[in-house]
Amino acid sequence: MVDPPHRLVLCGGTRAAGLAAGLGCGDACPRGLRSRRSGLVPVGRRVNLNSPRDITAALRAAEIGPKKRWGQNFLVDGNVRRAIVALVDRRQDDRLWEVGPGLGALTELLLAAGPVTAFEIDWGLIAYLRTAFATDPLTIVAGDAVQTLREAAHTEGAPDVVVGNLPYRSAAPILSALFELSRPPRRIVATVQKEMADRLVAPVGTRQYSAFTVAAAAVYRVHRPFDVRPACFYPVPEVVSSVVVMDQRLDPVCAHHRALFRQVKDSLFAGRRKTVLNNLKGRSDLGVRDADHARSLLETAGITPSDRAERVGVEAFGRLTEALAASRGAPS
Repeated sequence: MVDPPHRLVLCGGTRAAGLAAGLGCGDACPRGLRSRRSGLVPVGRRVNLNSPRDITAALRAAEIGPKKRWGQNFLVDGNVRRAIVALVDRRQDDRLWEVGPGLGALTELLLAAGPVTAFEIDWGLIAYLRTAFATDPLTIVAGDAVQTLREAAHTEGAPDVVVGNLPYRSAAPILSALFELSRPPRRIVATVQKEMADRLVAPVGTRQYSAFTVAAAAVYRVHRPFDVRPACFYPVPEVVSSVVVMDQRLDPVCAHHRALFRQVKDSLFAGRRKTVLNNLKGRSDLGVRDADHARSLLETAGITPSDRAERVGVEAFGRLTEALAASRGAPS
């Protein structure tokens, strides 16, 4: 079945309203969309995304604006946009998703290589995208990406590549949702706050090394090609951003016990000032019987019981998970 050049998908609480309205075009539309002006720009015409002045004018005309609660900052540097898209490495039949398209700064370039599915929460921006890209093969999934990513992967099929200028306030849960898909993307190219990038690439034993680092490293090889100055965004944020590239590992850690791996990881980081033994010994919900059993599991995994979690590498977390699964008879 061939999809139309452009369609809107409503997920979660907006689905019934959208279907009742013919996919978002009638009285039953969600209030956020219905209250917007019907034509931000003429069909097929787009804002000059290199110009903060033009962006401001377009947002004002549509009676919308960047929302702090969603951490919206639009990328206005064309060189940076092209550098990001150059990292995508899209193959001929790849399914590509974009998270947080905003006004379409990256979307326009990504569409040059094939269809794009974009995940957007802001109904005002959705209205703009539907108009500006009306003749392009763009599918828009409306709603909170943390929920809609999982739903879309289940109903439409998992993506091969994901690209996103991720909202600062929700980047971690969005990335975690992608890590936890039954078939994670082959590559993720994401613009995030530099502090988050530091956590993603942090080596073992450093202050930045965290449960989030381990979650990413279990599935991906992560590197940071470049940072992005605040002046490259509108509105100008107070922090530096970084572009990170995540390539799926050929040997993902603990692939047969992914849910248990997440529980073990979180339990060892539950109290960062505690030793891994003290964090693990009380986890009867994971099948840990007592302190002696916890010590035995840690030693089997090659982990020093008196260490803290930031000194435990991702492979050791995997060995501990496998040891725990074996001790409680979990199937592979």
